[in-house]
Amino acid sequence: MLLDRGGPMLKPFLPQLQTTFVKALSDATFEVRDQAAIALGKLMGMHTRVDPLVTELMSGINEATGGIQEAMLGALQRVLISAGDKVKPEILSKIAPTLFELLQSDEENTRLIVSRCLAAYSKFCSPDEFERIIKTELSVEAGDVKAQWKLRHAYTLTLEYILRYAFERVSSNEDLLRVASNHVVAMLKDDKPPVKKAAISCAESYLVLVGEQHPAF
Repeated sequence: MLLDRGGPMLKPFLPQLQTTFVKALSDATFEVRDQAAIALGKLMGMHTRVDPLVTELMSGINEATGGIQEAMLGALQRVLISAGDKVKPEILSKIAPTLFELLQSDEENTRLIVSRCLAAYSKFCSPDEFERIIKTELSVEAGDVKAQWKLRHAYTLTLEYILRYAFERVSSNEDLLRVASNHVVAMLKDDKPPVKKAAISCAESYLVLVGEQHPAF
């Protein structure tokens, strides 16, 4: 890919490339949209100004639907992974409310993409916001969550990706580690197969990451 080979030589063309890739997120073909999302993630790794693109993607996510919305979510996830540390706090703070709303989607693929996006966001949000997400936003104790298996599924998916993307933030706080482990144990007992499947995957990630931090002697 041009971005992999060009490196610093492409910096003068970053604005034009960004415009091209953002436009391609609305293409009718999935493959084009997917490659555009990947390209934007790589592009922002070379860019010093990430806020305008994040703002543009959030606007597009709020306005779009279906595959185009999912492409923009995928682009946001990749941009946050590669350049989340360059996003100003006031821009970051606008991301979570929209994502948590979309996490309630009836579409399983949307829930999956949003969960990855939220996890990427969680790596760079403030410590207080991170703790709020783990303890409150992803709580499966609330009555409305207990009554809706799709929410339990979405929250468990999100926790799994948070463990993958930001495990050090969880493991450095014993309280958060306890909350995360209790969530996994509870969802392993869920009566809905998609929730239980997500919980098994989450448990595997949890155990592997804990094992890497505390290897057996």
